[in-house]
Amino acid sequence: MVLNILAAVSQWERETIGERTAEAMAYKRRQREYTGGAPPYGWRLAADGVHLDPHADEQAIIRDAVALKAAGLSLRKIGAHLAARGLLPRQGQSWNPKTVRDLLQATVV
Repeated sequence: MVLNILAAVSQWERETIGERTAEAMAYKRRQREYTGGAPPYGWRLAADGVHLDPHADEQAIIRDAVALKAAGLSLRKIGAHLAARGLLPRQGQSWNPKTVRDLLQATVV
């Protein structure tokens, strides 16, 4: 019985730590602070190494993609339109529907 209680308390603590971590990371993202990994599309790491600054060229691409989506174009057609203008993702490959979907969900300033 004691082991079951200890196991339940341990599981509760693990879940609580996960919730606190998720909340802290969400707060940092709202404050435009760097949370690790590659900065999101449309953003770059600021000189202070802590905050994110808008990347003007990528922000313009995001706005173009949002306008094309509002005009009723599919994800594939948006990617083809951007590629035809010589605008490529950071990896330099072609726009696939998932990349375009992520682009449309990116934060615009």
